[in-house]
Amino acid sequence: MLPPDRMPAIAVALRDEIVDALTATATDVIARLSPAARLRLVAFLHLLDRPETALANLEIDPSGTVRLTLANTRTGD
Repeated sequence: MLPPDRMPAIAVALRDEIVDALTATATDVIARLSPAARLRLVAFLHLLDRPETALANLEIDPSGTVRLTLANTRTGD
């Protein structure tokens, strides 16, 4: 991908429009989530952003139920 200063103006405008649309859609979807689901999403994003500070435990029982437990290992910044 070309750096923004080397991209044609139409490509920059299209990219910006796509980013704006995705941001608006994500914001709308997140706003519709329950508080518990939002917390789960934040925990998952934290795991992706700083995996060294989180512990993850994945359990799958015979019935197919999946449980992902995330824990923060940081004591503070």
